[in-house]
Amino acid sequence: MRKIVVTLALLALVAAPVLADNTARVGYHEGTYHEYDDQISGRATALIASVLEGVFTDQAAIYQTSLEAAGHSVDIVYDPAGAWPDLAPYSLILVTTADNWWGGTWTTGDETVLGGFLDGGGDVIFMSQDYLYFRPGGHIGFPMDYLGVCGVVMDPAFGAVGDLSWEGIAGGLLDGQSGVLPGAVGTCFESNGFFSDEIMPCIDGLNLWTQPEVGPFPFMEGGCVTENTVFNTFDYSCDPTGAQCDLAIGTFVDYFGGQSPVEASSWGAIKGMFR
Repeated sequence: MRKIVVTLALLALVAAPVLADNTARVGYHEGTYHEYDDQISGRATALIASVLEGVFTDQAAIYQTSLEAAGHSVDIVYDPAGAWPDLAPYSLILVTTADNWWGGTWTTGDETVLGGFLDGGGDVIFMSQDYLYFRPGGHIGFPMDYLGVCGVVMDPAFGAVGDLSWEGIAGGLLDGQSGVLPGAVGTCFESNGFFSDEIMPCIDGLNLWTQPEVGPFPFMEGGCVTENTVFNTFDYSCDPTGAQCDLAIGTFVDYFGGQSPVEASSWGAIKGMFR
């Protein structure tokens, strides 16, 4: 479970899960059904997994542009549902769920695949405002063990359409960086506003965010970092200029480049000690 296991006992007590009931909620919508074709060359260095169930907003092309700007070649798979392509060619997987709140095609098998990829030295960027909502168990299990999420508060700005302001935390990967993402329906997501969660990082935070709909509350943590993962509860791809997405993805890729294969894969061996 990497080095985060040494802190889990205490953090689990102070950051008890806020679990979703995975039922339909007023204010959530889905779009028109589309069929998407996987784009697998077998020669790319990064894989985007876009989990859309055919009806939510496809952000894959935006993340593809940012990954290519950071030096990667990119393949795309839609709704793998436990059946992933051969991951041997890839050093990085980026998962995006956009405004998907169903989670019907996401399985524990997908988490098993990602866990094996991480244990083998791969890197994962996980962008999702509702993964912790549609996933049974909230942050307990894979999100805590692999992504460094030790607690979650669901939807503090429920269905917000006001602009989301974010800033990197002091000393974090995005220290000194900030931006604004438009929240109006149709500006980023086809049928939804933002349902970003507040999370409690097990070790290293990433950013803070707020929206007008949050009310009197202060900026909330929206991301966390481990040795070979970055998790975020809002989409940098919602910047219509692409600049914020390029900045964030480029920073994450640079960070992973500083982790040697031996260093990264060693966490798989450490995790095995706690099984």
